[in-house]
Amino acid sequence: MEFSVIVLGSSSAIPTAERGLTAQLVVHGGEWMLLDCGEGTQIQMRRFRLNFNRISRIFISHLHADHFLGLPGLLSTMSLLGRQKPLEIYGPADLKPFLEYFERISSSSLKFPWFFVPIPMGEKSLLASTSHFEVWSFPLRHKVPVVGFLIQEKQRPRKIKKSWLEAVRPTLEELQTIKQGADYIDSAGRLHRYEDITEEPLPPRSYAYCTDTAPLEILPQYVREPSLLYHEATFTEEHANRAQETLHSTAAQAAQAALACGARRLLIGHFSVRYPSLENIANEARAIFPKVVLAKDGERYKVE
Repeated sequence: MEFSVIVLGSSSAIPTAERGLTAQLVVHGGEWMLLDCGEGTQIQMRRFRLNFNRISRIFISHLHADHFLGLPGLLSTMSLLGRQKPLEIYGPADLKPFLEYFERISSSSLKFPWFFVPIPMGEKSLLASTSHFEVWSFPLRHKVPVVGFLIQEKQRPRKIKKSWLEAVRPTLEELQTIKQGADYIDSAGRLHRYEDITEEPLPPRSYAYCTDTAPLEILPQYVREPSLLYHEATFTEEHANRAQETLHSTAAQAAQAALACGARRLLIGHFSVRYPSLENIANEARAIFPKVVLAKDGERYKVE
C-alpha cells in the first residue's frame, strides 16, 4: 500500500519562484490528505497534475497566513469543478468562522458538504481513524497555538505464505477464514497452524509533520521512531538568534529532534527566503543526522 508525501510548498512566510508556501499532500492507499494550505496551493497542485477532488481531509496546523490562506481558493475551485463528496477540515477553532465568513461575503456557497473538526491545541489528540491508519495532533511551540500531525499506520495483518498457497490451493472461503486467524485442516485431516502458514507483517509506518516550532524537548513523548519526520529548518545556526526570536528552528535543531525521536529519515523544509542556496542547510543537518532529505516542491517522498 502506497504511503508517501508530496511536497507542494517548502518556503516560509514568502513564496519564491521555485518554492511555494507550506502545503503537503499525504497519500495512504486511496486516501489523500492535505497538511496545511498556504496561498497558491491549488496552483501547485495544477502544476504537479494532482487532482483536487481526491482530497478527503484537510489538516491546518495553525493560523499564520502562510499556512491557511490558500484554503478559500482551493475550496472554491473544488466546488466549481463539481465536487459532491464530503470534505473534512481539521484546524484551530477560529478557522471555522473564517471559512463561514468567506462563503458569506463571496456569495459562493460551496456545492459540496464540508465538516469542520476543531483541534484541541494544547494536548495530543486522536483526530481521525480508518481501518488502516490514525491521525493524531500534538502541540508544538510557536508564537500562536500550533500543532504537529502524526499519521500512524495500524498493525497490518499477517500475510499467507505464497509457497503454501501454491501447494495447497485453499478455496476463497477457506482463505477468508485463515485471514481471520484460523488454522487450516486439509482433505487428509492434517493440521496447518496459522502461525506456520503465514508471515510476520511488515512493521507499521508513520509520518510526523512538525512545522513552525521552536525546539521542543518533549517531542519524543509525542513522536517515537517515525519512519519519516518532517521538521521545519527555517534558519541555519548562523541565524540562531533570529530563530529564537521568531520561535523557529535551525537545521541543526531539526537534526537533533530527529535523533531524539529515533527517526529513520528526516525531511526538512520551511526555508527562509534569505537562503538562495540550500546547500548549507543540508550540510548543517547532515553533520548531526546523516539521513536528511531537503524538501523540494513537486517531489514525492516514500514513507518506509
